[in-house]
Amino acid sequence: MKKKLSFWNEKWKKIEEINLKGNVYIPKYEYQISQYGRVKRRKEGEKDFSLINHTNLGKYKVFVMHFTDGKKRNQYVHRMLGLYFLEKPSEEHTVIAFKNYDLSDLRLENLAWMTKSEHSRHTTQGKAYKAAHKSREHKLTAERVAFIKKIIFDPNRKTRMKVIAKQFGISEMQLNRIKRGENWGHVKPLD
Repeated sequence: MKKKLSFWNEKWKKIEEINLKGNVYIPKYEYQISQYGRVKRRKEGEKDFSLINHTNLGKYKVFVMHFTDGKKRNQYVHRMLGLYFLEKPSEEHTVIAFKNYDLSDLRLENLAWMTKSEHSRHTTQGKAYKAAHKSREHKLTAERVAFIKKIIFDPNRKTRMKVIAKQFGISEMQLNRIKRGENWGHVKPLD
């Protein structure tokens, strides 16, 4: 059974304009965003607003806005929440970060303005970052590369490069670089 969402005491703020890389874009329609990350739009001549569904762009929630220049642009929901509901400490604070590293958690208490350097430090402390980098650490050692070279230079080899790469948890491109001597060229194949 699906849990019913509560939007208790929902407050809406009008999205006036969007400033992207020094350019100011004016919305074609009237858009509003609530502290819960819900977005609604009212076209010219319409009496009521209609909710806009979020989509995913990578791991981030976005919605499409129409502008007076005739173009549509994706807007990050977390960024809009930061702009309209969180106080910006200074001009150097240009990034909205997810405190708990969960990119789907759009609660205001999970979002914070950070400088680029603060954000860089913050992201490298997250569990997902550490897990991703731990799995990449030390996949190859000189001993493993020597064994790989023995396999790929075997004149009787019947195993495809793709299969060998998968077996060692590396990309086929990495395997081809090893074969050509671009990577790990100093390591000799096992006898």
